[in-house]
Amino acid sequence: MLGIEQAILAGYSMGGPIAQLTWRRHADRVAGLVLCATTTHFGEASRNAFNLAFTGGLTGAATAIRTMPLPLRRQLAHASMGLRRQALGMPDWVLDETRHNDPAALLDAVRALRRFDARPWIGEVDVPTGVVVTTLDRVVPPRRQRRMAEAIPGAATFEAEGDHAVCVMNPRRFIPPLLAACSFVASGGSVVQRSG
Repeated sequence: MLGIEQAILAGYSMGGPIAQLTWRRHADRVAGLVLCATTTHFGEASRNAFNLAFTGGLTGAATAIRTMPLPLRRQLAHASMGLRRQALGMPDWVLDETRHNDPAALLDAVRALRRFDARPWIGEVDVPTGVVVTTLDRVVPPRRQRRMAEAIPGAATFEAEGDHAVCVMNPRRFIPPLLAACSFVASGGSVVQRSG
């Protein structure tokens, strides 16, 4: 144990549901939330870039993939992600990241993410919350990010001009709104700052 009684949780993209669920399951341990480039649910966006990039035709093959030796799994996943990267114009680092993971575990994570839905309870969040909206996002549409912020009582939005990968592709655009969101939450959410 780290001896931390409470923490401010920050979640980016797939980390957003983890932060939201941590508040839901352990509200007494969460002092605030900073939610970035994320939403309350991913399952309905069947035509967006997230699903094209990560699900494609592999979801139905998860069982077969698990029976393959790990090196072969990684080789197949690498080839599949290479095709998706070209089709969607994803940067090379996305492909590089997949090389370090077990494709079957990635599919499990995507399945869990598609089942996640905080809409029934997100309005109960009772801690200071800052939402960093990635305004040019093609993976998690900005309107869905803003809808999540509007559903959380007292949440403040902070805009980062960029696509879903702005945190790594252009950190100078992402870090200032992230720090502003963290400051807002750390101060108890007493001063609502909305940028943009």
